[in-house]
Amino acid sequence: MKIKIIIVMLFLFCIISAKEITLQEAIEIGLQHNTELKSTQADYKSSLWQKAGALTTALPSVSFSARTSHTLQSSVPVFPGMPSYSDNGSYGINLSQPLFLGGKIITAYKMASETEKLKKIALKNKRNEIINKITSSYYNVVKQDAMLSIVKQQLTSAKKSLAIAFLKYSNGLISEAQLLQLKLNKKNKEIDLITQKVALKTALDNLNDILGGTKDYTVTKKQKINYTDFRTVIDTLSKFDTIPLKIVERCKNHNPTFLLSAKSIKLAKLSHKLSYGDFLPSLTFSYSKNWQSNWNNFDELKNADFKPSSSYGFNFSLPVFPIVNNYSNYKKSLWNYKKSLYETQTNEKKILTLLKTTYWQFITSYKRIESSKIALEYADKMYKISKEKFEKDLISSNDLLTAQISYQNAQVGYINAIYQFIDMKNNLKSMLNFDEDKKL
Repeated sequence: MKIKIIIVMLFLFCIISAKEITLQEAIEIGLQHNTELKSTQADYKSSLWQKAGALTTALPSVSFSARTSHTLQSSVPVFPGMPSYSDNGSYGINLSQPLFLGGKIITAYKMASETEKLKKIALKNKRNEIINKITSSYYNVVKQDAMLSIVKQQLTSAKKSLAIAFLKYSNGLISEAQLLQLKLNKKNKEIDLITQKVALKTALDNLNDILGGTKDYTVTKKQKINYTDFRTVIDTLSKFDTIPLKIVERCKNHNPTFLLSAKSIKLAKLSHKLSYGDFLPSLTFSYSKNWQSNWNNFDELKNADFKPSSSYGFNFSLPVFPIVNNYSNYKKSLWNYKKSLYETQTNEKKILTLLKTTYWQFITSYKRIESSKIALEYADKMYKISKEKFEKDLISSNDLLTAQISYQNAQVGYINAIYQFIDMKNNLKSMLNFDEDKKL
């Protein structure tokens, strides 16, 4: 008994101290603190600088250099008055401008540009992934809270049935076995209550882990599940025997995996194209201007006359040997490109198959809500009739428990149907790359 009290007190303390937030507030908190999203953002920003760095490869490079040296000629002067050392120095500017590097400059910039686009898609995909995780975790808390309310109702109902059974037993209307059966039912509901409170606490912990904030949060009691907004859409889609072509095209053109695969193919193709440059010549223009002078002492340095000299030229280079390394890089990039093609084709088939499965589950899960709702209404009515009959001694405690279990299963089935539809809706929204339910 003490353990039960401790569990209930801890549960109540966690719920009371937590701040209630809406789903939209949970998404905003999660996007602000989630470390996975921050990592992806950093990766994207890194690609921007990589693109900028690739562009500077085509620009000229300029460097400034300066040099001085001190040469000791002899340990003692050969003749009095002659210096035993000499100094010289120079400074200059060097300029180099690549004119042609086998197409590597343009290809490298295109690769950096495609990488930046790929990282941008990955960032948006990660953002949507985090939103879906938060949404799923948030609604799981709502679901567990709803299940907790059901278990509380069941416990209250079990207590009332047991109270009636005690009166009947004292009047000799039911057997001790029937009384024990209802006692056991009440005890099981008490255990179910503790189990459900733990399930709710676990769901809250998972939500707070995903949000990554410094506070503890719980869902708002005002949160509503408006699954009926999709009734017209479901009724329209149910008339089709196959998945509409527009939905398939939307998936092909906007699904994050499709987009990432397309960019991966482009990068592999550009990488293969870059390997061509290993066989092509390179041409670079260079220019330098230097000033040089010699002096023997500090006074000569102050009056030193630095004589200028300049040079320029074109550097032409053609790779001749070893050719094996260049050829192996060429073949390696070719097979990597083909590998990307094959992997993309495989992924496309898997995604389209998953799309069809998710699409039909989206429709059937909504239909299941409607059937579960009817089943709940029927089970509720039969349970109420059974309670009245039990009070009038028209049925046994076993019949009452059978009706009660049917009603409880119908309640759980209805709740599960609602949240299964929410999961299917979020999965379909993610596959079609929609940010909001309204767009879906």
